[in-house]
Amino acid sequence: VYYGTVNGTIGAIDATTGDPRWDLELDSGMTTWGLTAAEGSVFASGYTTGDDRGGALVSVDVAEESVEWTSALSDWISPVAIGPDAVYGVVNFDSVQAHERGTGELLWSADLQVDGVVSAPALDGGDVCVPTTYGAARLTTEGQRVWTTSVDGREPSSPILTDELVVVAYKNTSSR
Repeated sequence: VYYGTVNGTIGAIDATTGDPRWDLELDSGMTTWGLTAAEGSVFASGYTTGDDRGGALVSVDVAEESVEWTSALSDWISPVAIGPDAVYGVVNFDSVQAHERGTGELLWSADLQVDGVVSAPALDGGDVCVPTTYGAARLTTEGQRVWTTSVDGREPSSPILTDELVVVAYKNTSSR
């Protein structure tokens, strides 16, 4: 079990015993907004405060208990969706970014031109699906818009993608 704190620390807890296994200070000014884990890495996303206010995306090698890379961003970033070659996150309510999975290098940024992005993206093979304030948008993993749609003024959560559907729950209202 991995956790993140508001003071820039992430760590691991033994899932069987609940005992702490390790912790690692990333940046004392970083607030961790989300953690996503895959294949031996944990990706911490969030924002920094103070004089260096901005966003941060950090990859941690869990076997080595060390930072693999850090990518400083202009603003906060959501929890990320992890693909085979890139990680995808929402930055400052209005754009989606792809970062190279092994280095953190920015691959592309796509302005969604919608009224706010509210939750973490999800991946479906060759596409990235992003919930927006009142709908959803779908992009290719190269950042090209496939479609955007409205969901009757409701604010969806992070989506789940199936072969035929984009499934979302609505915040503060019932799902349909």
